[in-house]
Amino acid sequence: EKILQVFSVLLDNALSYTPEGGRVRISLAPSGRGRLLLGVADTGPGIPPKEREQIFARFYRSDQARVDKSHFGLGLATARELVAAHQGRIWAAEDPTGEYSGAVFYVELPFKQSKTPLQATGH
Repeated sequence: EKILQVFSVLLDNALSYTPEGGRVRISLAPSGRGRLLLGVADTGPGIPPKEREQIFARFYRSDQARVDKSHFGLGLATARELVAAHQGRIWAAEDPTGEYSGAVFYVELPFKQSKTPLQATGH
């Protein structure tokens, strides 16, 4: 439930800051060390490299976020706390492919591989 909250914060931010006609990419893959890597990238204005660590502080708002009054500067701070509580990490980066020029977030979490395949529940 808490990891869904993290995903919701990242997706909400991506959708909020991506202009009409822009794109959002969501990726999920094993990272090869018994960990799962979730990525959310967008074609919005992005995050300057000097702010990529600051954005996880409570109430911090980048210049772009200050224009958008619907964000209060708590989502990413809460996301980092929730990810850390699950022995994971979250960070902002650049898209290594260069295809997504906006914000790019990664969440890496430990996972246990199930012996039973997952099945869609229709929810």
